[in-house]
Amino acid sequence: MAEAIAPPTSGPVHGSHSAWRTAPLWAGVGVCVAVAAVMVAGGRRTGGRLVYTLDDAYIHMSIARNLANGHGWGVNPGEFAGASSSPLWTVLIAGCFRVLGPREAVPLVLNLLAMVGAIAGLWRLLARFVLDRRLLALACFAIAMALPLPMLVISGMEHTLQIALVFGFVLFWLDALDGRACARRLAEGSAVAALLVATRYEGLFLIFPACALLLLRGRWRPAVLWGACAWVPVGLYAAYSLRHGGAAFPNSVLLKGSAPGNLSIMGVLAFVADGLRRVLVAGPLAELFLAGAAILAWLWRNRDSQARGPRYLLGLFLLTALLHGQFAAVGWFSRYEAYLISLGAVAVCAVVASVWRDERPNRVSAWVVTAAACIAAVPLAGRAVVTLYRDCLAPGNIYQQQCQTAFFVRDHYAGKAVAVNDIGAVSWYGGAHVVDLWGLADREVFRARREGRYTPAVMRHACVGAGAPVAIVYPGWFAGFGGLPREWKRVGDWTIPHNVAAADATVVVYSTDPGDASRTARAFAEFSRTLPPEVRGKVGEER
Repeated sequence: MAEAIAPPTSGPVHGSHSAWRTAPLWAGVGVCVAVAAVMVAGGRRTGGRLVYTLDDAYIHMSIARNLANGHGWGVNPGEFAGASSSPLWTVLIAGCFRVLGPREAVPLVLNLLAMVGAIAGLWRLLARFVLDRRLLALACFAIAMALPLPMLVISGMEHTLQIALVFGFVLFWLDALDGRACARRLAEGSAVAALLVATRYEGLFLIFPACALLLLRGRWRPAVLWGACAWVPVGLYAAYSLRHGGAAFPNSVLLKGSAPGNLSIMGVLAFVADGLRRVLVAGPLAELFLAGAAILAWLWRNRDSQARGPRYLLGLFLLTALLHGQFAAVGWFSRYEAYLISLGAVAVCAVVASVWRDERPNRVSAWVVTAAACIAAVPLAGRAVVTLYRDCLAPGNIYQQQCQTAFFVRDHYAGKAVAVNDIGAVSWYGGAHVVDLWGLADREVFRARREGRYTPAVMRHACVGAGAPVAIVYPGWFAGFGGLPREWKRVGDWTIPHNVAAADATVVVYSTDPGDASRTARAFAEFSRTLPPEVRGKVGEER
């Protein structure tokens, strides 16, 4: 193994520079083949229609369409709503819509471009440590599939761009750590730091410990500059949102994030313990975190080893994962923690390469580190296989449930108001005013949830105020808030098979006005006859 990995200054061990530089190309081709295969499999369940694997993608598209048309930042024209978790991603889509019109393929194309950037950044990082072209290509492909990049690309969401920017920032950070950050690199790193946070606010969890480690090494200029630039997009969004009556942070960040319940010593300790627990139960991320912690502990006693730089990178991953666990969510289609997986996998690969590239490597340390890396790789491989399988089913799920809900609204309630808890496809296709009973796009519901006073009375008031005669929801989501208003009449439900993407296999249609229930029931029965044959519809009350 030592012969296959060389120091960064020694050049490639095998093959020419041109052959070595084709490593990201081969990795990219492999990922593109996987993306194409998943899209073909998914397209067979949607009648050949492009459907993203998450309803959230359509939230970005709806806001972007309104923004491009001059109707403001929200899913309803002229009504501000902080429903986007990624301001930059929404702005990018809006820019494309402004030029090309509201085309559904825009998020896919942007993700494919971001995928190129992510693979290029991954290659640049790994090439600092692994210079054998075959190992480099294999490592690039393996990490890309472990994220997994194909799922992120066809989700229509911002996570591929986030990962590309994470790799870019880490490249600048490693240079600064070694004292090689010139004025130009400092400026470029500042821009990447700001763009990373504008893409997803979790970028702060990476930039904060990165700047802290720079300060520990006496690199105060990049630490202060990048730390300050990271807060610029946060401040810009807060100013814009507050001016329009919204919150300082996007609604999704505030609703899904966590904070200490109280600031007593026990309250803070409980909060910290809960954050660590979230990391340690996060499936493959937990194994990668534990393997990284074990490797770092093993190498800490050997401060003069070749692994000094990678050791800092591994420490950055562990600190970022801890901060993420404290304040943010993990799970749900493996997307929230994808950037952590990418950072951790690169750090572990860098350490393995470094401990083997000494002229006289410590064989015990090298094999211990390699064994820990292999143990962490097994669940990541399983994660990639399971996720690819889910990706083949997910577009069908979204088409069978969220898209059919939107088509029902379009056919029977266009130009009116409807209440839903999944707002993406309905706002994109439905042509109706959306009342968001989950609070991402409804100011009244959002504030009620944040203040702990969300009840059926608030749901009733939101629907009556908007004039929404129908609600299409998952009843189970509202059990913790006292359930749905009792006067709402259940007129039927739709159930999809093999569900992996929807929050619930069954979505229920309610008439919010008992006097209008018969008309809602007729509309439901009429539309149910047009559903895809695999969707099971039931008219009437619950069994």
